[in-house]
Amino acid sequence: MADDAPDGLATALDEAIYAKKYFYLRNPGFREELDYIVKPLSTLRRQTALGDFHDMVACKVWAESRLLTGDEALFRAGKQVLADAGVVDRLHRVARAATETRAAQQQRLLAVRDDELCDDDMGLFYTAEESEEFR
Repeated sequence: MADDAPDGLATALDEAIYAKKYFYLRNPGFREELDYIVKPLSTLRRQTALGDFHDMVACKVWAESRLLTGDEALFRAGKQVLADAGVVDRLHRVARAATETRAAQQQRLLAVRDDELCDDDMGLFYTAEESEEFR
C-alpha cells in the first residue's frame, strides 16, 4: 500500500481480500489458501533492516511473492525496496548457509553411532518448542 494512502484504506482492503480468501479456501472448485498482508511501503522499508526474525520472514515472503491483481507499479516498488536494501542477496546467502549446515548435520548423523548422539544432535529431530516437551 502506498505510504500516502487514505485513512481506512488498509482496513477496507483487508476486509475485501479476506472475503476472497475465505471464498477460495471454502469453494470446492478452488480449495486454495491465499496469504496476504496489507501494509504501507514504509513498514517494508523498516523491515529491510532485518531487525528480528519476523522482519526476515516478512521480507522473504515479499521477495517470493507474485502479483495476482492490483497495482503492478506499487508491487514492483516493494520488490525494489528489497533489492535496494540488499535483502534479496542476504536472503540467498542465508538460504545457502542453511543448506550447507543441513548437509553437514545430515553427514554427522550418518557418521555417528546412535549411542554417541548428544543433546545437540537430538535437537535436530524436533523444534525448540518441542524440545521443552521432552525435558
